[in-house]
Amino acid sequence: MKKQSIAFLMSIIGIASAYCACQEFIKPKTKKVYVSEQQYVELDGEIIISATDAQGVLADILKTMVLISKKCLDKVSDHVNGEKSGLTKIERTERYEKKIKIKKEIEDCMIQMQQTYQNLSRLISALEW
Repeated sequence: MKKQSIAFLMSIIGIASAYCACQEFIKPKTKKVYVSEQQYVELDGEIIISATDAQGVLADILKTMVLISKKCLDKVSDHVNGEKSGLTKIERTERYEKKIKIKKEIEDCMIQMQQTYQNLSRLISALEW
């Protein structure tokens, strides 16, 4: 009885192993799905919406950068003209630390935008519009 059970178990393991080995070689056919003309054009519409949204964000960033530059230019101009800031050591130090963070954020933003621009340029050139 034990020999029959072992033989039965071994045959099941053998069949299962053979089935698994065959599955590795037999790959099911994947059906190619084609895009309709409407889907193709709708995607262009979605790209237009995304690009317009991105232009709005970039315009906001540009306005902020111009405002920051103008304020800093005013401060430098005032200093050149001999005006003092009128800040205490503590206030000047606190503002300095905040300005360091602003400078770092601007630099990080610039790097991210450059990378995004490079990625977009690469994708667009690969598309060959």
